[in-house]
Amino acid sequence: QMKMMDEISIEEFDPEEICISAINRHEPFAKNKSIEIKYIDERKSKALKARGDKFLIMIAVSNLIGNAVKYGFENGIVEVKVYEVENNLIFEVCDNGPGIPEKEQKNIFQDFFRASNIRKMVSEGAGLGLSFVKQIIDKHNGKINFKSPSRLQEIGKPGTCFKISLPIVTNIL
Repeated sequence: QMKMMDEISIEEFDPEEICISAINRHEPFAKNKSIEIKYIDERKSKALKARGDKFLIMIAVSNLIGNAVKYGFENGIVEVKVYEVENNLIFEVCDNGPGIPEKEQKNIFQDFFRASNIRKMVSEGAGLGLSFVKQIIDKHNGKINFKSPSRLQEIGKPGTCFKISLPIVTNIL
């Protein structure tokens, strides 16, 4: 998987397109668990584009949605939101799943890391997902961070919010 990181192609892309196709990819699994995936577009202008390797950013966003669905509780919610903050375009993936135990949060982007509460729930998974996502975002001079509990938290369902932030492309002539 690291091979493809050597050459990243830089192009402008529509963040909505990325989110919708990533959501569609996970929709069948979400339906099986009665998890609702919502797409929320809060860009001030739909013309706002991101710049980077569309395929890799899609993998990154898809990975976060996939985790939210895979580890989410039945009847859960996953929100995929796009908005801008200053000169950055933000992709945010929030859920009301099991969350990440506070004392393990600092390790979350390390290779092979899997949270203890997750290992009890789901046996498969190499724990490479988030370290790979972070490498993709680093390659794009972006940032990824997270909060757990998330803004969607409920009692017993702390949830997690991941935010990917990428430099914005302005098309103002």
